[in-house]
Amino acid sequence: MDITPVYTVSRIASQSDSVEWHGILPLVNEIQNGWAILWQVNGVFSAQIKNGKIQWLNEDPKVEEKFLVRLRIFNDQREYHFWKSNQKIKGRVRIDEVENDAENFEVVDSDMVIRGFLFQQIRNVEELDDKYIFIRTRNYVDHYPETQQATFNDSRFVKFFSR
Repeated sequence: MDITPVYTVSRIASQSDSVEWHGILPLVNEIQNGWAILWQVNGVFSAQIKNGKIQWLNEDPKVEEKFLVRLRIFNDQREYHFWKSNQKIKGRVRIDEVENDAENFEVVDSDMVIRGFLFQQIRNVEELDDKYIFIRTRNYVDHYPETQQATFNDSRFVKFFSR
């Protein structure tokens, strides 16, 4: 029986900035190859992004600002995360493994098995043909020496994979 750790701890250079909402297509062009998960008032939708083109895995949700609840578009290097707060869309981009003014973070990468509707949507994707499909999340740790405490200050989706 193969026992694989469900998390790893490492250090990574990363930066996070606010970003404004200008629709989904500029984000898809920026990500090029990755994934999208969209929460709208009428459902949850997932998509695979290949070569700057988005392919919704269940149905085309017709992404509209008035229906948006949350959106995460991500790949191994970056994530765009948008959410609605007080009828306004807020957003941030997190980019990992950058060279310039990035902060050095301790990160915890966790692998979680996907079940339910999300599993049903993505299980037929070519690269994910195994029995178990996982999502890797990356959690960024802040340390407070004066209280000897640590906390997660941000979290992002990294990738889907199977094993």
